[in-house]
Amino acid sequence: MRTVSRMMLGMLAMITWAEAGTSKTFHVSPNGCDTASGSWWRPFATFERAQQAVAEFKARHPAEAIERIEVRFRGGTYPLKQPIRIRPEHGGTATIPVIYRSSGDAPPVFTGGRLITGWTVRADGAWTTHLPEVKSGSWDFAQLFVNGARRFRPRIPRKGYFTTTNDFETVEAGVNGFYYKEDGLDPAWSNLQDIEFHTLHIWSASRVRLKSIDASRKIVRFLKTRNYNQYWGSYKGPGWGENGCRFWAENVKEAFGVPGEWYLDRPTGTLSYMPMPGERPDTARVEVPILPLLLIVEGDADRPSTRGLRGWFSNRRAGPPPSPEISSPKPRSTSPRPQSSSMPGTSQSAVACSPNSPVTPSPSARALTPTRSMPASCPTSARAA
Repeated sequence: MRTVSRMMLGMLAMITWAEAGTSKTFHVSPNGCDTASGSWWRPFATFERAQQAVAEFKARHPAEAIERIEVRFRGGTYPLKQPIRIRPEHGGTATIPVIYRSSGDAPPVFTGGRLITGWTVRADGAWTTHLPEVKSGSWDFAQLFVNGARRFRPRIPRKGYFTTTNDFETVEAGVNGFYYKEDGLDPAWSNLQDIEFHTLHIWSASRVRLKSIDASRKIVRFLKTRNYNQYWGSYKGPGWGENGCRFWAENVKEAFGVPGEWYLDRPTGTLSYMPMPGERPDTARVEVPILPLLLIVEGDADRPSTRGLRGWFSNRRAGPPPSPEISSPKPRSTSPRPQSSSMPGTSQSAVACSPNSPVTPSPSARALTPTRSMPASCPTSARAA
């Protein structure tokens, strides 16, 4: 009788397991290895390897046999060499979710940044270093962080604003510049085409690069036509007082020298930074972006459901500034958005990916962390949990 009972219990357990489906969990760690198995004690090292494992697992098992797939990331920094792309083969459905989540209280941070080293201290106290990729034209960046804090490029005027008075050369495609009121703009500034003009319009703000300054006629010409000519984006005002819009010039080499400022001289590839009091070149963590995007979700129709992903991604925009007033239409969702019961970055942080995911979410600008490189082969210690 006992034997029969045990057999019945075993059959019941098998039936329950079959009805529930197969669950699979992959683990990823900054100290892992991509040639490991992805288990808890032998985790992967990268997001891409975990994605590959998800796709392979789905290919080996019929959909009706899968209940759930999870990828759990341990806390730490995951440097990226290219944006993460989540495609249908990496995602699931409402009934068979594929969830990427943190595995503990320490959040994983995926960074597209690079640590800057090799500083030389000048007589005036500024730090300088040479970046060959910048000089060759293959790399540019517009943001820099020191010990996790944003630093700014030199601007004129240092305080307050200049004022525009009208549009210059309005054409069908947009506007080619603006007239301005005050003195203070110098056509002899170095690297004129690297200077950006930030303007506060009525309901928007623009940032455009400079082609030339006509000081006698007080005209600023843009490097390219600013392809936006709505009335509330013009340089006429009147939203900021009687005389047009407020603006300032940023990334002016001649204005460099205030503690906390930095300047990238693209023709020479020289990065300069004037340190804040107490900062030292041998201990400061200076970081800049190398990737313009961190996360791309690709698909067909429905927006993916996300929970807490915002706290995971870290980037400082690489390359030139975006075109002014570019905006994307809000995607329409045909299914309710799941609710999260936790703050981003906690153990409940996760992203459940639909197989039909068309949008590219904007990564959050959290604290950037320096990059590291994975060895070609993984030692035993890297495979341990």
